[in-house]
Amino acid sequence: MKKTNKTTIIWLAGVLVGTLAFGQDSGDRVTVPFRDNSRPRTLVVSMIQGSITVRGYNGNDAIVEGSGGSRRHSNPPEPGMHRIDPNSGFDITEENNTITIHGGVIHSSDVTVQIPAQTTLRLKTVNGGKVKIHSSNTSATAESLCCTR
Repeated sequence: MKKTNKTTIIWLAGVLVGTLAFGQDSGDRVTVPFRDNSRPRTLVVSMIQGSITVRGYNGNDAIVEGSGGSRRHSNPPEPGMHRIDPNSGFDITEENNTITIHGGVIHSSDVTVQIPAQTTLRLKTVNGGKVKIHSSNTSATAESLCCTR
């Protein structure tokens, strides 16, 4: 192999490792489409440990960003599910125009979701997580439970 090819391979490997390291520090982001924009949309978020932030925006999809946590998954997500940042431990599904997010089971993980206007929200967090809603023109049910011994 020529010296030029070895140098190129080493350089590409360095770029790949640097990109992966940067991605782990910044959390992850996934766009989840609602199946039918003519029907009512619902977002359900359930967190065991961590906070939930919801922001409205002028779009048609849900944009989910996760941060924190260190849970590892040994198996791939079920069909129709998305897993963002394998360290954050979020599971996301879309069914019948309802996007459901579960997370923060092992370690604290925060989730921020951008949603279209007129999306119904059902948000629940346990163990001291906060719920913040920065969106108008939505219907929301939110719970933040804390257990003390």
